Amino acid sequence: MENQNLLAFPIGMPNWRAIREDKRFFVDKTEKLSFLVQNCPRVFFSRPRRMGKTSLCYTLEELFAYGDQNFEGTAIYGKWPFTERYPVISLSFLGIHCKDAREFEASLCTKMANAYNKAGFHEAVKYQNIKSFATLTGHLDTLTADKRLVFLIDEWDYPLSSHLDDQELFAALQEVMNDFYNWLREQTLAKFVLITGIMRYRDVSLFTGKDIKDISMDPYYADLVGYTQTEFESKFAPYIQIAATKLGITTDELKEQLKLHYDGFCFDKEASVSVYSPFSINNFFEPVLKPDFLQKPNLKLYFDSFWMDSSGASSALRSFLRGRNYDVAALIEKYSLPVDLDLGALSSPVKASDVTLDQIMVQSGMLTIREIADNTKDVISSSPSRYTCDITNYEVFSELSAVFTAHMAGKEETEVYQMLKDAQNALGSGDMDLVCKSLNLLLCDSLYDVFPEEDDDDDAQPPKENIYRTLFKMWLRSAKVSTKDEVANSHGRCDLVARTSDTIYAFELKRVRTNTERTKKAMLKKAEKQMAANDYFNNLINKGKLVVWVVVVICDQYRQIGAWSTVTTTKLATGWHTERREGMVEPITVQNQELPAFAVSPQPARKTKTASRKQANNAVSSRSSKTTHSAAQRKAPAKDKAAAKKASKAKATAKKPVVKPKAETKTKPSPKAKATPKTRAQAKNS
Repeated sequence: MENQNLLAFPIGMPNWRAIREDKRFFVDKTEKLSFLVQNCPRVFFSRPRRMGKTSLCYTLEELFAYGDQNFEGTAIYGKWPFTERYPVISLSFLGIHCKDAREFEASLCTKMANAYNKAGFHEAVKYQNIKSFATLTGHLDTLTADKRLVFLIDEWDYPLSSHLDDQELFAALQEVMNDFYNWLREQTLAKFVLITGIMRYRDVSLFTGKDIKDISMDPYYADLVGYTQTEFESKFAPYIQIAATKLGITTDELKEQLKLHYDGFCFDKEASVSVYSPFSINNFFEPVLKPDFLQKPNLKLYFDSFWMDSSGASSALRSFLRGRNYDVAALIEKYSLPVDLDLGALSSPVKASDVTLDQIMVQSGMLTIREIADNTKDVISSSPSRYTCDITNYEVFSELSAVFTAHMAGKEETEVYQMLKDAQNALGSGDMDLVCKSLNLLLCDSLYDVFPEEDDDDDAQPPKENIYRTLFKMWLRSAKVSTKDEVANSHGRCDLVARTSDTIYAFELKRVRTNTERTKKAMLKKAEKQMAANDYFNNLINKGKLVVWVVVVICDQYRQIGAWSTVTTTKLATGWHTERREGMVEPITVQNQELPAFAVSPQPARKTKTASRKQANNAVSSRSSKTTHSAAQRKAPAKDKAAAKKASKAKATAKKPVVKPKAETKTKPSPKAKATPKTRAQAKNS
């Protein structure tokens, strides 16, 4: 099985001409473009980032500027409706600087002048330094008078969606963008206008009036970007075969895993089509192209969260959360289950002040449409008005978990992402001690206000198990681990269940107030008896996976895991066999921190200059580093009296007694002490 004939993926290369000239891999998405440009002259199209909107813009730019001559072998070849060539003004808002409105306007003006220059209006170069939008557009309109232009505006909302946490800056940027879209709507001679993005903000003139058609939820355009299941299985067949061989699984097993990880994006109002993320699929298969991929064991494939490496895949969600104080545990609980949303929440333009988290979640791709809600799917006389939405796929859940955890900890996702991976990988390998230590690191990063406030009296109830259960459910869930809380059988309800490829872990969470080993061990025993009495997960013992009971004891004093135990019972030919393991987990505190491997070992107490000089000159033999007089000094013979007196005088003028520092303290040398009468008397007696 060879990979020499496989085409390389155009990762980071959306330009159509470059893809064709460099013979890169592509999936033909041109079939519906002819109908689009003839029937919808002004279009808005919303999709999450990394779904192919920019590639769509480049494809249309090539068609309008050069026709279909570079599209041989595609659906549009020979069917492009225009023979005339049109200047294309292509503008992306993704990289425009917007620290303040003035800088944003100046940056926008520069980009516009460059775009007009690229479209063939070379006189626009002399307008590059103009910083006033009104002044610039006056020149550009004169330059292109009576010309029929095509406008392709990509990621229109990025400057606004990135500043949902700063209302003042949002309003200032919105004013500039309002001027821009007022001007764009006045381009009545425009041949075609496409605007892509994520959010729809009503206060910008883009969404006032009826001249711009929103095709985002139109079922006809549901697969305009993204890979459908049919496209995926046909175009990626040779890549799938090699990847499955490398992973040691069947092609069907691989396709099932890829579907769980990267499929599920659905946005049409009939809930009819779901698509894969092109960016994620292309990145997953990219290692397959390496020479000797199958022969070299160090070349591997991973079901990674490629959104973490993408540019701003969830920037709108991050910005929205930064400006608000959400109960993260409540959010996790809410989005752990499907939510029902009406059509307005999915598609209606809103004021910035009225944006809801549900809207951000859907339009940024975190939630996807699963189906039409039961109460509207059978209504024939009207279109669906309510939808059941859920977390899109495993990859999105990993991203969402990192975003929520980072928001809760006041950090960036990259700072917590590795801690999440450590906990998930530890569970996958069955290392419960490492699982607990990794979860403790995440608990330490959780801000105090995540936990319910406690009263001052001793009878106050500390945070209940459900807070920890909710956090653990989010942190342990990954592409390789599925989690679910409060799973019941005929006897009772288990706090948390985590499933790996070969094991089902049934968690029982318990709390203790103090961190004594005796208390924790007693609680482990109590919880184990409870699990045995309720026979948790007896309804899943025939599912082909090993069931392991896990008890986790949480110490309220530190708000960390203090102990754990696992119990595995199996039936052998010789009878029942029970294996029990337990571990005590040291809390993460400053007091019990270990010395870093690179740290310099503690240095001995520093001597005074006088003492060092005396030692160098051998004036006093075998002088102790301690500050008290030695017995030998007190019994010095008469002939050494002068030397002893001189040594005592040196001591009197030295620093205060130096005490060997403890590990957690750092002593500073005190000023030199003057010889007091008492000191002189002691010296005389000596």
